[in-house]
Amino acid sequence: MKSTIRLAWITLKHYRIYFLISITGLVLGLTSLLLVASYVYREKTTDRFYKEADCIFVPVLQKSTISFPMKFTKDRDSSPAFDLIPEIDSHTALDVIHDGQITRDKHNTFNADIIVADSCFFQVFDYPLLAGDKTTVLQQPGSAVLSGALAQKLFDNEINPLGK
Repeated sequence: MKSTIRLAWITLKHYRIYFLISITGLVLGLTSLLLVASYVYREKTTDRFYKEADCIFVPVLQKSTISFPMKFTKDRDSSPAFDLIPEIDSHTALDVIHDGQITRDKHNTFNADIIVADSCFFQVFDYPLLAGDKTTVLQQPGSAVLSGALAQKLFDNEINPLGK
């Protein structure tokens, strides 16, 4: 056993460059394997909790830094994509505002990530609601849907903050 370790050490010292090339190739190969496996896993498992996840597609529009009023419509004829692709059943528009400010009254302001969406959001995405009706939520201008944690923070653990 001692002689085998000694022979391996002498061989390692004699063929240093080949050893380093072999170890570098092994490390790069394993790193590549892990990165590709991680990517494939993420792609296969993202957003799979939707009932019809295979039917949901997300075209992304890059916005400029210039601010403009957003127009959300629920009219099928208002979107040019419906003229080009008649297989589209429904659509929704949304925008994410990171660290937006929510004000309850003069003394209570909170920062939270906000998703601005149109009234068709719950027709496309099947998020469960703790209270309220998916068919009527977001129909009125200025209406909002809150997460459970944000509702507790805003309304001080009130049992039912609907309509407030």
